[in-house]
Amino acid sequence: MVNNEDTGIEIKLISGTAWGDAKITNLTVVGHSLQSDAPQTKTGIILPFSPGLFVDGAKFFSFNRTDQVALKLTTITGTCVRHCGGFYYWFRGIKFYSVARRIHWRWTHEGVLLDKDGSLTADPSGAPGSANTTIVPYIGLIDDTTCPIASGDLYSSGAVPSAICTGGKRFHRFALNNPVPRSLNAKKLVFVNNQGSTDSSYMEKRLTHKPGWMALLPSKEEILIYFEDDEQFTNITYNSKIYDLMENDYVIVKHKLAQTPDVVQINGIRYSSVGDTSPLTPKSPNLDWHFAGDTKELSIMVSGRRKSSSRTARAVSGVDDDKYRHIRLAPTTYRCFYSNCIAPSSAEEMPPSRERPSDYYSWSNTNNPCLVWSDDEQNVTILSGHINSERKNVTCWVVVDVASIIVTTLTVDGVLVFGNEHDLDFFLSAETILVLNGRIIAGFEDADPFTKKLTIELRGNHSTPRVDFPEINLGSKAIGCFGGCDFHGKKRSPSWTRLALTVAAGTGYIIVQDVVDWVAGEEIVITTTGYDSRETEKHVIAAVATDGVTITLENTLAHRHMGETYTVGQHNYDMRAEVGLLSRNIKIIGQWYEDIDKEAYGARVLVSSVIMKDINGKVVNLKGFARFSNVEFHRTGQEGWTDTWDPRFSLAWVGTGASTTARPAYVKGCAFHDGYSTAIGTFGADDVTISGNVVHRTIFDGIRLTGTGHKLENNLVTLTLFRGTWGDRKELDNYEDWHASFEVAEASSLIMKGNVAAGSERRGFHIDGEACDAPEDDNAWTGNVAHGCLHGIQIFTADGVGSCSMIRNFVVYKSWDYGIYHQTQVSVHIKNTVIADSIVGYLPYIFAPVALTHEYEDKFARMENVLCVGRSPHFDPALDKMDEKTDKNLLIRNYAIAREAPRNVYGGKTCVMLPMFQSTPNAAPFKAFHFNLNYPAVRGLLDIRGLHAQNYNLNSDGTRDLVFFTNPSNEDIFHPTYLRNIVLSNVDEASKVYYARPNIELITPSDCFDMECDGMKKVLIKDFDGGFIGGTGGSVIPQAEYEWDGDPIRGLGDYRIPKAMLTTPSGDRIPVNQSVDNRGVLRDASCTYNPTWQAYDCTDKSFDYRMLVIESLDPDTETRRLSPLALLSERYIDLNNGPQDHGWCFGYACLMRISTFYTIVATGHHYDVYFTGYAPKKLRLTLLNVDDDITLRVAIWYARPEKLDVYRAGSNVVVTPENYVYDVDKDKWIYKRPETDGQYRPAIDSNIHGANYLDLKSDLLYVTLRGGIPVDIHTVPAVILEFGFPAEVTEDEFFGDNLANNLATPWLYNFQLNIQSYLEVPSEKIRVVDVVRETPSAARRRRSTGNGTVSYTIQFSDEINNASVSGDEALAAEFLNNRTSTLLLDFQTGHLWERLNVTEGATFSSTQASTSNTSDDTGDLVLVKYTIPTHFVVSSLPSSAEEYVVFDPPPLVSILDADNQLVSKLGGTWMVTVTLDKSGPDIDARAILLGNTTVRVYKGYANFTDLRITHSGTGYVLRFAISQPSGINLASADPTINISLRTVNVGLPDGVDAFLEHGKSVELIVELQNVHYTILENIGYKGHTWYLDISFDDGTIYGNTAIVGSTTFTFDPATSQTVTTGFNLTNTVSYYHYNVRFRVYTEPALFDFIVEGPTLQFIWPLTDSIHLNATYLKKLKIGFVGHTYLSDLSASFKSVFTAYIHNVMVEQTAGVIIANTKAKRRPSTFQSPYMFQTFGVGYTEVAFDVASSNLTLVDIAVTTVASFLVYPYNNLIFGGSRLVIADTTCLLLVEEMCNNRNVTWVALDTGTEPWVFVLVGVILALFMAGGGLAYSWIVIRAWTNKVGVVTEPFDPPTSKE
Repeated sequence: MVNNEDTGIEIKLISGTAWGDAKITNLTVVGHSLQSDAPQTKTGIILPFSPGLFVDGAKFFSFNRTDQVALKLTTITGTCVRHCGGFYYWFRGIKFYSVARRIHWRWTHEGVLLDKDGSLTADPSGAPGSANTTIVPYIGLIDDTTCPIASGDLYSSGAVPSAICTGGKRFHRFALNNPVPRSLNAKKLVFVNNQGSTDSSYMEKRLTHKPGWMALLPSKEEILIYFEDDEQFTNITYNSKIYDLMENDYVIVKHKLAQTPDVVQINGIRYSSVGDTSPLTPKSPNLDWHFAGDTKELSIMVSGRRKSSSRTARAVSGVDDDKYRHIRLAPTTYRCFYSNCIAPSSAEEMPPSRERPSDYYSWSNTNNPCLVWSDDEQNVTILSGHINSERKNVTCWVVVDVASIIVTTLTVDGVLVFGNEHDLDFFLSAETILVLNGRIIAGFEDADPFTKKLTIELRGNHSTPRVDFPEINLGSKAIGCFGGCDFHGKKRSPSWTRLALTVAAGTGYIIVQDVVDWVAGEEIVITTTGYDSRETEKHVIAAVATDGVTITLENTLAHRHMGETYTVGQHNYDMRAEVGLLSRNIKIIGQWYEDIDKEAYGARVLVSSVIMKDINGKVVNLKGFARFSNVEFHRTGQEGWTDTWDPRFSLAWVGTGASTTARPAYVKGCAFHDGYSTAIGTFGADDVTISGNVVHRTIFDGIRLTGTGHKLENNLVTLTLFRGTWGDRKELDNYEDWHASFEVAEASSLIMKGNVAAGSERRGFHIDGEACDAPEDDNAWTGNVAHGCLHGIQIFTADGVGSCSMIRNFVVYKSWDYGIYHQTQVSVHIKNTVIADSIVGYLPYIFAPVALTHEYEDKFARMENVLCVGRSPHFDPALDKMDEKTDKNLLIRNYAIAREAPRNVYGGKTCVMLPMFQSTPNAAPFKAFHFNLNYPAVRGLLDIRGLHAQNYNLNSDGTRDLVFFTNPSNEDIFHPTYLRNIVLSNVDEASKVYYARPNIELITPSDCFDMECDGMKKVLIKDFDGGFIGGTGGSVIPQAEYEWDGDPIRGLGDYRIPKAMLTTPSGDRIPVNQSVDNRGVLRDASCTYNPTWQAYDCTDKSFDYRMLVIESLDPDTETRRLSPLALLSERYIDLNNGPQDHGWCFGYACLMRISTFYTIVATGHHYDVYFTGYAPKKLRLTLLNVDDDITLRVAIWYARPEKLDVYRAGSNVVVTPENYVYDVDKDKWIYKRPETDGQYRPAIDSNIHGANYLDLKSDLLYVTLRGGIPVDIHTVPAVILEFGFPAEVTEDEFFGDNLANNLATPWLYNFQLNIQSYLEVPSEKIRVVDVVRETPSAARRRRSTGNGTVSYTIQFSDEINNASVSGDEALAAEFLNNRTSTLLLDFQTGHLWERLNVTEGATFSSTQASTSNTSDDTGDLVLVKYTIPTHFVVSSLPSSAEEYVVFDPPPLVSILDADNQLVSKLGGTWMVTVTLDKSGPDIDARAILLGNTTVRVYKGYANFTDLRITHSGTGYVLRFAISQPSGINLASADPTINISLRTVNVGLPDGVDAFLEHGKSVELIVELQNVHYTILENIGYKGHTWYLDISFDDGTIYGNTAIVGSTTFTFDPATSQTVTTGFNLTNTVSYYHYNVRFRVYTEPALFDFIVEGPTLQFIWPLTDSIHLNATYLKKLKIGFVGHTYLSDLSASFKSVFTAYIHNVMVEQTAGVIIANTKAKRRPSTFQSPYMFQTFGVGYTEVAFDVASSNLTLVDIAVTTVASFLVYPYNNLIFGGSRLVIADTTCLLLVEEMCNNRNVTWVALDTGTEPWVFVLVGVILALFMAGGGLAYSWIVIRAWTNKVGVVTEPFDPPTSKE
């Protein structure tokens, strides 16, 4: 891998493999080369997000530039991009050369690299690391002494440094999701052990357990796990898995609980004996657990052991392989209120009387029988009843007569009353108050309220013991109303009002609209009137003037608060700050403590019902009810608990059912402030009245309702905060957490009036809306206001009512993102609503049906009587703003992806962002709300029926506000916008609308491919009455021709016009200007271009613009490109590209785009339509949003001569073509041919929807559309037949009874009677057509064929098919083609005219019906004129071949006609058979022709691929003949071939073991093979027996080793193999090479030859191990003078020589393996970068490897070899001569390097060919960078007989010398 721009290898995912099966082996990857212009590889290997990869042998070169790294992990867009991974990767045999950065970690827990042999962690100097070392991104849980942090870039160049752990330290991936309570989602998960801590972020996209958390945990550790800011729970549940546990691995997971749980459940197994457990030890079984009562810690063992304890065996859940386990851990713990989770007996269901009985008891009465104290008087119970003096059981009524009560728990089974008769300010303090079947009463509704002061303080924090029932979680710091709770304070008037006048910051008083009864010292809240909800202010009243409206504050205002009213036309709206009273005389407060804001743990009131069993086993229902009026809730709610079964709100009803007279439910006139969770919630409760309440500062929702029948009236909710930024939090990954001031989308039959959402960091109202047909009655929603919110009103993906939701009578202002936003599956109607000062006033997003299903619904977004104000009169840009750069709430909203509402192109506000009708939701809020991430739906309409737009202009800061703006994210299509009753006041012309240009960045193969997508070029705003653009109305259409033939990047120009449009029927090119003058949407002079709109203003109605959808229904709609699609009308051409690619496949674009085109057309006109490529086989045309009197005609070009049927969508009835006439007399349809051009083209204003005509001269199908019902066009299989007859055959004869009847009469019956038939069709089904450019026509005509003949053409289609293929187009086409083939067979065999009962015929032609269900196939497109075969030829047969060897090349038979042209199309089935003629004199009579001797003819050829002849001979004749159809005699030549004796080779099919055991028999499987080295067939074919003899190649070089045992073996004639059983060698030396030689011969004598056998090596398996793990290797080379013994002698001499050198090197070295010994001739002309010739003669190069598991041993061996080669002489004697080292400058070459030294050389006379030993200076160079010794050498042979001695140094010759 070299010069790759990004990476060498990237793997995204692997699956289904065991460890080691997914491998990268023997890889070399180069970071950058010396080639200056080549790209550099940034990363060597990008590892997958999967376990199981083994990198076994890899070299990394030159990763030393700043942005280069050898290893990092992948990213999968759409699957997981951040904080992913955690998997193991194995490495072995890794080498680094000039690598500065080995691994790059992006985040903690990213992965584990296991270095199996120490090579990955080898020191740069070459010293190996320790085997089984792990490299991980640093985790705070690891011990720095065993896992030190690696400093520097080598391992720590990324965002997280590496920790390198030795000693086999292991880690485990831990993944967790689905925690309960669900509020834990998005919080960080914290892990703590004795070493430190780490955390994991919550991520929506995970590889497993998504959404959730992932971390790496060190093995064999105890690890405490908790959620940040929520350290302690008693009730907790989650699902998790711990991965890659081996037998001795374990992790002890610990949780700190707040209390002792009553129940512990592990993986579904429930345990109630919590205290009956033993502490865990490292040997505890898997999923064993222990709860420590003193520390409240729950510990769970997760172990890789197979054996579990008896109590955990059933809980084990995991995935095993042979070595690793993945263990699921799903714990659940909870605590019950009653002992053993059993409730006491229930009292009567009906609540006690309102009247106080006379025999009540005072709290202070020491003899009170109704009070029971316990636990040192910390816990008190009011009994349900007692036995009075008359021995009657009466209800306990206890009246409080003391000022202060402080207890731990108060349980009320009877009645506790706070009355007005005592002149006391009451104070009740408790951790928990439980009302069980009894009641707490403080006043009675409006008539008799409580008028004193009552403060109920609830104490506690996260660690306070909690009270929970099995079915309900109460927790602590709570009032649990499982009976009745009546709290009715003094009525205040009003509970909230509005400012009468605007007040500036710094003002010390306010004036309100209504007279108030508020007094000094009370607290009020003044809401924001800006964008920022935190401009809401809380103040203390200093005084109230006598007018009752002027209020003096103790402190001045920090912000401006508006008090303005506006009237615009018929719309009135307020921008007045709301002012709410927070003080009441009854207070329920959460006790303050130092960490209360951090823990966000306030008081709560739960009204609920629970079904339990009493002590007698009876089922009882503890059902609560509650009424609250004029009560103050302060510091209430417990943040984080928002699940429906455990909503720890300030006040919540759960499971109480419907409110009744006996058990009513309401909350009126109350104040909730400084809360930590939602104020009011209902779950499983219906008909709750919530009115007149003031809610200030909640974390999360303000009011959340589910259920039905609620009344929500006149409530003020202000400052609802995003919990991700509460306090000092900054939860970046919490961007999907979207609360609302009024979260009521789950409520049905809701009455909602007069409510105000004043300041929400997310949504104001999250609603379902009302049904669009809801009446205007007293229950209609009205008077609701949202301001100071990110989104004012939102209806989201799961919301909506029926098929249409209505939003009416709202006022929305100062929305920083969207005033109204909906993403719904239903239509939406906005009515009688005001939207002001919002960045985007309205963005409609409606989805479904999915475009790929080709289903459609007429969905709409409608605005009726809506006022949209760009900037209200008192808008102040200096005050009305937010800071996107510093506001944590906004920063998280935009984390990773900008989710803000897009500002328009001028940076200003937008009234309406044009609509999106899509296939599916767009994944908001994970993605941005305005994003387009899927295909558009087929239909959709933004229908505006009354919009008053005010104040949209150019602003002083240079920004401009717009009425309409295109969504910058939508590059696909904007469905039409229809306007009626538009009023514009103070709106610039330039501010009316802006059409953006297409985004050129999307012109890529991953998006819009090579030209712009259509979204910005297919925008249609249609003004029906002129209210928007003036005059009588018209349209705003896009400049679709923008940059036509301009900027080439945009891919738009004449060159993109489909070729078919510019080609005549005869194939000639048509100049563009011959048919085109103008580009873009059809228009005339009434359309003027408005540059500020970037669109045309077509202000009269000369063109009625509409949207036409052209939709491919073919299955390849996403994969076959049809674009650009051209629309041509009145010399205007418009090109359409369609939607973009929205797919993601493993992080890459799928390169698929739907072929649905949304075009803008002028109705009442005609358009030609041309696709790029073939038109779809199934096509749909739809005019969107039109009445039935709107018409349009199109003509679609088709290339295929097949039948086109036109349907109205949803109907199976074909719309009859215009030239298809019903003959009443003959009772059949007759096709008419046109007398004039255009005769049967349907009229543009035809009354027939789908009227059609196929003009075969132009290949255009004309279709008229009328109204909005789609028209479907189906291409059905059809065949055209053309018959040529002599001129004497008249037209009448052709169309008379003769030919037509013989084609038709009655085929079905004749077929059943086994009479030869062709078509099985009545005569009226055969259509007579024309032929134009050999394509089908719909009428008959007569034309001359040039030789006195006449040609006629007919068509038949799938209508003739029998029932067996009906409905299956592929089978129908096959049926038609088979019928045609039958006709062709008879034509080519001379029987056609006879069987058609005509005297004489001349020619026959046809087309083929396409069997594909798409148009992208290569079937016959035109008529093919068939010819008759006359002869065939045989080509490519070789002149000779060997016995039993397949002829190469194979014989090829070609069927030819009289003109020697190939007959590529034959009717029926044709077969050619070949036989062997053995009549010649020089052949062997035993010869047989083997192989497939009969072959089917395909496209005119018969290819005989496996013919062979068994015996040698000369002049064999191969005779070829047509064997099917029978009776065909075609002329041919019979070729001859000579067969020679076969070539025999010898092979070892199973090879030979690399190392054999000393002393054991050497059993080799030896096989006889042919010339192609495949098995030799039939070795006994001539009666011979085959033998094998084995010997050494040269017995002189192997010392004392000898061959013993069997040496001769017989080949098995059945297998052509023999096994050398009994063959053995004695006195073998470990690691020596022993070459054996094979002699193969036959008896009787026929074959006798010798071949080289294998090289054998022997070891002692128990002691010889140096070949194992030989990971350190150096390559050596030696040169010897001359190369005679490698060229002049036999070829086997080379292997003898290499064996000799190998064995010498084995003798000379120790502790290393010698491998890969090879010898190579080097001529005198060879030039080497590291060697050169001293004497200008050739030399022999010997190369071998020295390897070991120890680098030091390798270096010692290199030194030893060098010493052995040094003077005085090396004793290397081969072939009787001493081997002479060749070069004067290099003795030994080590890794291709050597150095120069002075030399002394000596020549010795050794005979006829002396060898000269040249001693080259030995270089022992210590390379500091590599830490090894390198030697260089070379040897050449001296061509002289003289002896000379040189004792003085000399300079080596230059290369020239």
